Amino acid sequence: MQTVNPYTAAIRTWKRTPVFSPSFYVCAVAVGTLLCLGAGGATAGEAARPAADPGMGPGPYDDEPSSSAPLPSTGPPPAAAAAAPPPPTTWRLGENLEAGDSYTYEICNSIHAAEATYPDPCYTLRMDFVHRMTHHAYGPAWVIEVGFDGKNTVMLLDYDTMTIHPTSAWDVWLAGSIQNTVLHLAPYGEQGLEVGSYWGEIDAYFYSVPLSITSRAGDKSVLGYDTAVESLTVIISGMPFPEYSRWHDPRSISEDPRIIHEYTLVR
Repeated sequence: MQTVNPYTAAIRTWKRTPVFSPSFYVCAVAVGTLLCLGAGGATAGEAARPAADPGMGPGPYDDEPSSSAPLPSTGPPPAAAAAAPPPPTTWRLGENLEAGDSYTYEICNSIHAAEATYPDPCYTLRMDFVHRMTHHAYGPAWVIEVGFDGKNTVMLLDYDTMTIHPTSAWDVWLAGSIQNTVLHLAPYGEQGLEVGSYWGEIDAYFYSVPLSITSRAGDKSVLGYDTAVESLTVIISGMPFPEYSRWHDPRSISEDPRIIHEYTLVR
């Protein structure tokens, strides 16, 4: 026969026995002592709890939170928005070129205008990159459809050296003009874009001057040198060709040296 601890039975009965109920109930008797006797509406446990302030939410003894209280979140915290990656710190002429790319420039080239059969120093140039050949006499090369003066011609651009090659003798001077304007940074290879990055030397009249990054804002860097006036090229990180360039003759001793080239990316 199982022996029931009278104290345990009394405590269990106390938790569920109403106090001041319409009829009296004997909770338990232990060692001849009446442990609890009650009647009426609330249980002894509820009667012992302090009343909660309706305006302060649930009381310290409430088994469940108030329906007006927000439930704590059990899901993972929301992911933080990914920060934009910083712009690249180096640049190489022709990087990130893809088949189908097209670039149009307004170009003025005083040197080649004097040497060419086409006397106008300013013209509009369009370059459409058709596809890239991996095997050619020049090595990996881009096939470019070049639009100039209302005509189209085909040229090859060596990807490694960024040297342009005409496929027609009539286009030799045009290829030379492109090489000395839009492609004039080809000899410098991959260089830094941070302010102060040194690219090389420019031969001036009496001495050489440094070619370096003079300023940077966001993804735009200004490459330049200073003689009598400042010459500059604007480079956009991730773009294969410069956005703008204006170089003056570094060997001129004039206070207003002539402009060797000036070009602007139109689209």
